[in-house]
Amino acid sequence: MEWHDIMLEGAQGVFQWAALVVGIVGRYLKNGKSAEEIRQMLAKVPKQLGDVYKHILEQVIEKEDYQQTLRLMRWVCLAERPLTIVEICFAMNLSITDTFDAEFEELELPTHDTMRRRVVSLSGGLVEFKKHEEQEIVQFIHQSVNDFLFQGGLDFLDTMIRGNPIGQGHNHLSVICANYIGIIRPDYLKKPDEEAIQAQFPFVDYAVRSWYSHAEKAETQGVLQDYLLQFIQHRPYALTNWIWLYRIIDSYNTSGRRPEYNSTLLHITSGANLLSIVNGLLELGYELESMDDDGNRALHYASRWGHVQIVKTLLDAGALIDEENKSKCTALERAAANGHREVVKMLLAKGANVNKQTGNTGNALYGAALKGSRTVVQMLLDHKADVNAQGGEYNNALQAAALGGHQSIVQLLLDCKADVNTQGGVYSNTLQATALGGHQSIVQLLLDCEADVNTQGGVYSNTLQAAAWGGHQSTVQLLLDCKADVNAQGGEYGNALQAAAWGGHRLTMELLLIVETKLHLLHPNFLPIDPFQIQNISIKVQFLLDRGQEIKDFHNNVNSGNKTAIISALDNGMKTDVPGGNHIYALHTSATRGDLAIVSLLIKRSSSELNFKDQNGRTPL
Repeated sequence: MEWHDIMLEGAQGVFQWAALVVGIVGRYLKNGKSAEEIRQMLAKVPKQLGDVYKHILEQVIEKEDYQQTLRLMRWVCLAERPLTIVEICFAMNLSITDTFDAEFEELELPTHDTMRRRVVSLSGGLVEFKKHEEQEIVQFIHQSVNDFLFQGGLDFLDTMIRGNPIGQGHNHLSVICANYIGIIRPDYLKKPDEEAIQAQFPFVDYAVRSWYSHAEKAETQGVLQDYLLQFIQHRPYALTNWIWLYRIIDSYNTSGRRPEYNSTLLHITSGANLLSIVNGLLELGYELESMDDDGNRALHYASRWGHVQIVKTLLDAGALIDEENKSKCTALERAAANGHREVVKMLLAKGANVNKQTGNTGNALYGAALKGSRTVVQMLLDHKADVNAQGGEYNNALQAAALGGHQSIVQLLLDCKADVNTQGGVYSNTLQATALGGHQSIVQLLLDCEADVNTQGGVYSNTLQAAAWGGHQSTVQLLLDCKADVNAQGGEYGNALQAAAWGGHRLTMELLLIVETKLHLLHPNFLPIDPFQIQNISIKVQFLLDRGQEIKDFHNNVNSGNKTAIISALDNGMKTDVPGGNHIYALHTSATRGDLAIVSLLIKRSSSELNFKDQNGRTPL
């Protein structure tokens, strides 16, 4: 039987098996092997995928390459994200020792073509390069390869560390990231912008973002990260560099883990759950109450991320329990707002003030309610948290829970006598906040508890306008059935109809127009004009219905000064006497911007009167 017939028979319809064997055959042919040698090799290839992977590790990969193969497999298997070909060149060639004496100038990197060949050779064809978002990344040829390595493949590659391949793997990657950060000396950092830094240091994004993540995972797996103490002693500038670099490459804190300026090693390791380092730093006499630029202490970091043993260690060392950061947040609020039940329990047992106000974040109960952590809410209530305490962006715990759509918490708070009509916060009351999110079942629950459907106040002035702006048609209908005033005035958009128009919700607009025989369309100064009969909807209302999105675009273009787009809109029949939500009239907006050319254009083409007033009573002049 010919070797290709043997291969087809062995595949038994399994594409992945065939793909793997084709790769092996290709290497045999490239190396000048005979057809007989290929037939003999195929006869030894197992039929199960897992056995094939093991066969490749044992028979295809050269034994002297095992350590480099292990390194490659760790990167592909354990990396926080797939590495690019540029990054894998660094990852495979940076020092892995913990002596931290490497220098940037000493790095010798292979060409991309060499790296591609090396990756295929080291992996036995199990790793491939793939185009992704204009980058070339490394990945396993199939998810089953990753599964195989997690289930013993990594252990097989390194018999010296049997029993903890994952923990040792993360430790390995953490050390490599640390070495890269360590070789970037402060005098190398000439240009403080992300693009320049990424160009100068291609591995910096991965190393900076993932260093402590790998360290945390390694320690969680039982591999202590005490190398960090030696590293910081050997490279004293590394921590400051890391913070500075992190804040540049993650300027918007998309990771949620960006460190603050003046963070200490105790802060960072407390947040990363590195208990061995925290203990070591405390033994060395590190200042327990030192603060970063936002006023966070080590206890804030540990509580924020829910690290129970770190919290216990810090408290046992004498950490102050109710200290605030610059935003007024306490350790208890940080733990509660992130749903860390065990940390909350420990802090309460140690005497944390359950009702301490924490600025824009309200208090611990408010934070837990907003997060949606019912168990933490119940625990705080059991410790006498004030269910009607006011403060924070959403004023109280009930409003925070309702805004997030957490119905079981809303019910729990109501059962504990939360006031359904308390006024305050961005949305003025709980019903308005709930309607804005379109949480109809919670709206019904609040109405059943006698929430006032026509209470005025907040960004949208009333509940109906909030629901209309969000386009929540069924909620709008529910509110109308409960006698919500369809002509109520005020708020960012004037009334419910204009709010629906600005949101581009035609069906909601039509629903509002059906409610009564008269509907008031408001100017921005909220004086009702022109009551229209349903049977004869005004030209202005019909314009809102037909061209809601165009109105939004027009006002946005006026606000940005896009003269070409403004002229095009006017040529296509755009009206200037239709207000644009918080942008008010186009003429007011352009006058406020001081854009004489657009002001002149609008005056010439305007269908509005020059003495129209905005919601603050101001004319364009």
